[in-house]
Amino acid sequence: MQKKTFMRLTYLLLVFSALLSASTFAANSSVSTKIPDNFALGIISTLRFDKFALLDNLKVSVHIAPPRIGDLLVQLQCPNGHLVTLHNRVGGTRHNLNVTYHVSDCENIQVAGDWKLRISDNVQGAAGSLLSWTMHSTAHKSTNALFHIGSIKGWTLIGNAITPGDNQLNVQVETLGKVESLAVSIDKGSTQALTATGAGFAALVDISQLPPGEHTLSLTANDSQTPFATLPFQRSHPLYVLMTTDWDSADSADSILRLHDKLHVEHPVLKFTHFFAPYTFTDPSVTPTRRAELVDWLLRLARDYQDEIGLHIHPFCNFVNTVPGVRCRFKPSDSYDKGDPTGYTVLSSAYSEQEYLQLLKAADALFTAHGLGKPTAFRTGSWAANAGTLKALVTDGFVVDSSANNWARIDEAQHEDNSMLWKWNRQHWRPINDTSQPYYPNTENPALANQPVLPILEIPDNGSLVDYVTGTEMIDIFNANWVGRPLVHPTTFVMGFHPVSYGQGFHQRIEKALAHIDYYLAATGEGPVVYESASHVAKVFGALRK
Repeated sequence: MQKKTFMRLTYLLLVFSALLSASTFAANSSVSTKIPDNFALGIISTLRFDKFALLDNLKVSVHIAPPRIGDLLVQLQCPNGHLVTLHNRVGGTRHNLNVTYHVSDCENIQVAGDWKLRISDNVQGAAGSLLSWTMHSTAHKSTNALFHIGSIKGWTLIGNAITPGDNQLNVQVETLGKVESLAVSIDKGSTQALTATGAGFAALVDISQLPPGEHTLSLTANDSQTPFATLPFQRSHPLYVLMTTDWDSADSADSILRLHDKLHVEHPVLKFTHFFAPYTFTDPSVTPTRRAELVDWLLRLARDYQDEIGLHIHPFCNFVNTVPGVRCRFKPSDSYDKGDPTGYTVLSSAYSEQEYLQLLKAADALFTAHGLGKPTAFRTGSWAANAGTLKALVTDGFVVDSSANNWARIDEAQHEDNSMLWKWNRQHWRPINDTSQPYYPNTENPALANQPVLPILEIPDNGSLVDYVTGTEMIDIFNANWVGRPLVHPTTFVMGFHPVSYGQGFHQRIEKALAHIDYYLAATGEGPVVYESASHVAKVFGALRK
């Protein structure tokens, strides 16, 4: 009897000891995150644990609303890179995924590190949001070696003339237990030993020669041939996003300027290319005080956010008539068959190459006299640049033009006024579409890249202006230029607005597009997006041309 009692007590002590050695871990994220519609890369939400332990069991609760759950792929990436599919496009048109999964595939995986929930919506339709997700787990201590891998950047950039590349991965691993050595390899290639540190091991791993694509980083311990972790990362050329403004008027209200400022505050790495107006300095309705205020505002944005001050010309008579030897034209107008006595809607083709050169030099002089400096980026009014316009730009030292227009996106213009805006752009920019990329234009047909070419970069306005496209349409064009995979060459997406017509409605469209774009910033390691200005981007393609 005493022996049985002793054995029972021993068993209970062992159970109690096991319970004491087990630990419970829990973490959750309740930050609502939009899930891009029909975009395979989707989003990643990360929870991080710092405790050294081996997982016993894991429950993952996910709450997504409201899209069709049959569109969704939901996966959990463990700290060692192991990927577990939780939900794979089942459930049809039912809304709201609010499920707790028991994840057995992660048993005996180390707790410490980054746990990543990957979600993508893979069918065109309504977009939804990840409302929250939670991890509940129990784990136990182990006499085996345990590892805590520091965060590895998911996306790395291939550098160029203006954008520094991510040429090294900073690998840091904290350890617990008997670990004599760690080694790292890229794509199962040669190994590199990590250097022992106070908390574990570390190394800077050269990735400068890796081509665009998905790569893997593997970690081994104590001369083992079997990795304890294999982590994916992407290598990509930059996706340059250009935010542009076309100053069709001599002035814009302070409320509109404040919306510019708001975009900068809410998107700190955003850069504008302001295609600014020379007629600000010739329109008699704009006072000298107001001109000074606008100049100070532009210079502040250039100083604080590295915005570019480019040039935009609608041939207003109050500007043209200040240029000796150039007479203001009233026709052809993109709006009025009888002509436009203000000159505003007159196409640039109304002026010869030499006359346009004189207009450019007059604008240069106005900009320089008011402290803005000589512009090097240009977009003509109504996108109506012809070969003579571009030749004049080259002669005047401009390095980039962005008049090539994605004409199909301004289709409502075919029902406005005399529809000339639509007709001219369709005829002269016919090859330009959603995915058109920078090129050097032909000397006689700026819409083509055939030799011989002009030494000025043409960056197509592929995303058009918010006057003509919704936030959803801008996202669709962005996604058409980048489908979520590493880019094999630098790529551009251009968007923007007219300040004179920019109000809360258009602002909401821009914000919707930027919320999507910001998720994939290179600065956060989540994608290849880099905000840049037009003249800087010209340096990238100029270097590639040589």
